[in-house]
Amino acid sequence: MKRKISKPSDSANTELLALMGTLRKVGQRLEQLTAGQVDTVADSDGRTLLLSGTQEQLKQSENAKQAAILNALPAHIALLDAKGIIISVNDAWGRFDAANGLQGNPGYALGRNYLEICDAACGDDSSVAGQVAEGVRSVLSGVKASFATEYQWDTPAENRWYLLTVTPLAENRTAGAVVMHLNITEQKRVALQLAEANARLTILDRAKAEFLDIISHEFRAPLSGLFTVGELILDGIASPQDNIELKDIFQQSRRRILSILDDALLLTRIDVKRDQFGSAPVSLSAAMSSAIESATEFAESRRVTFVMPSANLDLVVGDKDLLVRAFRALLETAVKFSNEGETVRLAREVAADSLRVTIESHGCTISPAVLPKFFDIFSVEETLTPGGDLGLGPPVAYRILSLFGASVSVANRNSCGIRLTISLRNAEPNNAGRAC
Repeated sequence: MKRKISKPSDSANTELLALMGTLRKVGQRLEQLTAGQVDTVADSDGRTLLLSGTQEQLKQSENAKQAAILNALPAHIALLDAKGIIISVNDAWGRFDAANGLQGNPGYALGRNYLEICDAACGDDSSVAGQVAEGVRSVLSGVKASFATEYQWDTPAENRWYLLTVTPLAENRTAGAVVMHLNITEQKRVALQLAEANARLTILDRAKAEFLDIISHEFRAPLSGLFTVGELILDGIASPQDNIELKDIFQQSRRRILSILDDALLLTRIDVKRDQFGSAPVSLSAAMSSAIESATEFAESRRVTFVMPSANLDLVVGDKDLLVRAFRALLETAVKFSNEGETVRLAREVAADSLRVTIESHGCTISPAVLPKFFDIFSVEETLTPGGDLGLGPPVAYRILSLFGASVSVANRNSCGIRLTISLRNAEPNNAGRAC
């Protein structure tokens, strides 16, 4: 049922006009009596009346505050009414118009309809302007709480990027909107430079991986021939003692060359294809046993022995083959820092959600200057270790462990060797607290 609205009678209109005239005269008389020195007056019942002059001053003060806030912002800002008409702009908006020769364009003046300006856009700007008009309409109608888009503004001097945002003018979304254009050219330029640099790094990483694959493949064939010829020559040496010594040197060099190739390829794979490595629960005891077995030959050549902790059922997160490789590299590192005839001791400790393995050597220590970069590639010179050059062993172990959220650190044991501490993720965290 529609409500019927009736027009006031002529007599009522006459009375309304008379009352308005009376109110106007009363206000003027109050201003005269107070000489403009009083903001409010009250009647006998305590009801307060704000004088018209004060109302105007408050309105002007509020407008001035609003203008000061808008002018302090670096963005170009325009306030629109509910129909999209520009009712106010800040200084940055005006400066942009002046700098880009838009003063004569009535579309950017106060009182013009912003939606009509967007709708009238043509050429390359028409697509973006259409999106902006649609976004402004959606905010003015209350369909959307806000709208934002990025667009490019090209000039003869430079190419610029802006972020345009549209938000309601007040809590009542249909009362109008605030349109803001923020210059994001520098941020965009930096983002593009970073994207280009990342693309170049990706290409370089891929090229590095392919190069090492090729080098490894191409080296192995001639090396295999050289090793075969070397073994034939050594077999032809008459003196058994000379033969044994040369064979030992030959075999050590052979293992060294192949080890460097394998380690270099693995380091590259970890750097370039890190996400392709999987993990699963691995028996810590089994991995340590396999690593010790692999490192025993080298340890015996240095007359160093291993002392392993008792067997356990601990499971850690990782890949068995890679963990064995990391443990072996660290064991051989400890051997190289050991004096002949000494032992390398291993121990384990259970923490809340991790397992720690310590490897201790008895021999020389690491220079304090080298300690911080011990796990960097070729950071330790051969002369610092009685067992020879460390090669790629420490960095390989470090990066393998990092694949599975594990870590390794090194420290000197006063003046009698080094301690390597490996922290591994426990695949069974509920078993924490068991005795070692």
